[in-house]
Amino acid sequence: MAKSTANRKTIVSNAARDLVRALEKRGFTCILVQDMAAFLQGSKVVPKDVKLVVLPQSVGIPVNNQLGRDLVEQQPSKFRVRQRKNKSDVLSYYDSSIAPPKKTFCDFELISVKYPPPPEYRPELTSRVDGLPVLSLLAIVVDKVNELLEQYDASSNKSDFIQRPPRKLCQTIRTLLPTSGHSICTPTDKSFRLEALDCFIRASALFPEFSSGLTTLIRACQNMKTIRLSRPDGFPVLDVAHFFRGIDLAFESRRELALPVSSMEVASPVSTASSLEPSEKAFSLPDSDATAVDEIKTEAQYRTEVTCLVAKKVVDILQNIGVETALFGSLACHLYGNERAPNDIDIITFPPPGRLMTAEWLKQAIYNGDPENFILEYGKNPNIAYRVLYYRVSDDLAPSNTFHKDKCKVDVLLPGTMNLPFLPSYNIKWRQGLPVVPFSLLLLQKLQGWDDHRRMPEPYKFEKHKVDASDVQSLLQLEHAVPLRFSKPWTNRNLFNEDFYDLSLKRIKEFSAIYPACADGWARLGFTV
Repeated sequence: MAKSTANRKTIVSNAARDLVRALEKRGFTCILVQDMAAFLQGSKVVPKDVKLVVLPQSVGIPVNNQLGRDLVEQQPSKFRVRQRKNKSDVLSYYDSSIAPPKKTFCDFELISVKYPPPPEYRPELTSRVDGLPVLSLLAIVVDKVNELLEQYDASSNKSDFIQRPPRKLCQTIRTLLPTSGHSICTPTDKSFRLEALDCFIRASALFPEFSSGLTTLIRACQNMKTIRLSRPDGFPVLDVAHFFRGIDLAFESRRELALPVSSMEVASPVSTASSLEPSEKAFSLPDSDATAVDEIKTEAQYRTEVTCLVAKKVVDILQNIGVETALFGSLACHLYGNERAPNDIDIITFPPPGRLMTAEWLKQAIYNGDPENFILEYGKNPNIAYRVLYYRVSDDLAPSNTFHKDKCKVDVLLPGTMNLPFLPSYNIKWRQGLPVVPFSLLLLQKLQGWDDHRRMPEPYKFEKHKVDASDVQSLLQLEHAVPLRFSKPWTNRNLFNEDFYDLSLKRIKEFSAIYPACADGWARLGFTV
């Protein structure tokens, strides 16, 4: 290590220790973040400065300047205000153990946040290393990878961006990934792991150079049965057994990624699925003779089982002809955790490039895949040449009248309809063996349904807006909304076109005015109410 680097390492280490000690002595809770936090957890990149987040203990915002002035007044030999070349002031730490003419100081920044603290600084994502509070290394990796993805989304020439990504940012990510030898503990926070999975899976698909390191993290976050992950040389990268015992992750990836696995116990084999085959979880109903005790089911349970069964059949039929799919509407809401049982199936389809497929053609293809159970009927308006797709619900699936006229409706849509976007495979999520749209898109689509239904002149359609409102309120309370508070994907024009985004802003304000208890939930997601 060069002498200047060794000096800088000494200075930033002493600065971090003295700053934390001074702030904690004054009753503040602080967290070392960014390069300094990564350095303390094994990163080889020596930081040039020290950044700390200062957490408030109650409502109110700590004043950075006042905190800095207090430190300067109390310990002027260590903390001073320095003037940069551009004449701006900056807080600096001076280390008396380093003798001039060598550089004897480093700058530091106190970052204050509002109360309650943002979710990225919750206790589950922090720990103490060498007695100092640091942000989890995994949280730092997520932040850096999200930064790369945001730059990619904002770029006008995406293929050029992939070929020539930002060098400095990529180097930072490379040094943080497990392939560089760091031990990264996976937080127990379920919502954070879901957000991390979305981020890692997408980045791995876009940037192959990171796929090896990201694959390790993907498996660590998604597989409860993984006891210990190791690099090819057998050296363990991370041990997650004690975090995952008893935790229901409830997340299934579109692909199972093969990794070397070693365990103190006997681990189950890891399979590699085809790119067109999702993880299988059949929604088959139990045999009537399989159990000695008859199970009493509610109507809601029957509806849920049948809609999942029908959705699985539709997905399989379309996959067999090369068409990707994603569910939205009430079934997707239920798969994400909404308690209301679904009544029908809404599915968006993504035909392969170069093949012209209309919604009517796709309905016919689904019918042809199982003509004994699917039904195609002409719509109520004889002047419009379209047909409605249903699945016949027989008595062996559910009691009569569980569904209207004992039929489960299947709405098949294409991108562009109802502001639904085209979703590449990395944006399609998998819940209980079924593909669903991203939670952020589902939330604003449900809000759109509420707005459309409340303007309908037909009474039976108008009444649906009450159910939509209830769904929106429930979705805002789900754990999947938590990651959106700091990822804030609303400016992603691949998911939300300009018109849809502008309309959503108006709808959120109107929804908050009618349901004021939800205003805070929207505000936490970054919207103005």
